[in-house]
Amino acid sequence: MKLRNMIIAGVAAPALALSACGSDENGEAMDDGAGTTAAPTAECEVPAGDTPTGAELMALLDDALDPSLPTEEKASLIEGGGDDPELWAQLADQAAQNPDIQYEIPDTPDAVFPLSECELSVDFTLQISPDQAPNTGNLLFVAEDGQWKLSREDACSFATSFGLETELCP
Repeated sequence: MKLRNMIIAGVAAPALALSACGSDENGEAMDDGAGTTAAPTAECEVPAGDTPTGAELMALLDDALDPSLPTEEKASLIEGGGDDPELWAQLADQAAQNPDIQYEIPDTPDAVFPLSECELSVDFTLQISPDQAPNTGNLLFVAEDGQWKLSREDACSFATSFGLETELCP
């Protein structure tokens, strides 16, 4: 399979893991056992501030693929990135070898959709080459260590697309 086909298969339509922090399967707050309803609590360290914009999340991806950014900083941009701090450096190398690849997170109000306090679904467009139509899908960002990070699942999709093996992905 050619690299461009692997990228399309691995990145264009990553699966989203939907969850509701502190709620039951119906999305309702859970009973604390004392007859009162407990307020939902986040199962993550929620980043301070407002929901990030498409431009802010795009900057995160750009930083992750910037070959001049130290590997340690790049590792902090992926959920569980400390498990394989070299992954983004490898992805940056692959992106540099494929300069026709274009990607975008739109900077529009509806491009970033909170799924819960801990997860964001983000519109994403990927174009492998100028003569090919763009592919659209979603990426999942998760709150970890007080910041938004690309989900491990989507990071693994990127790695798989480039044929990279990583300790981050089983």
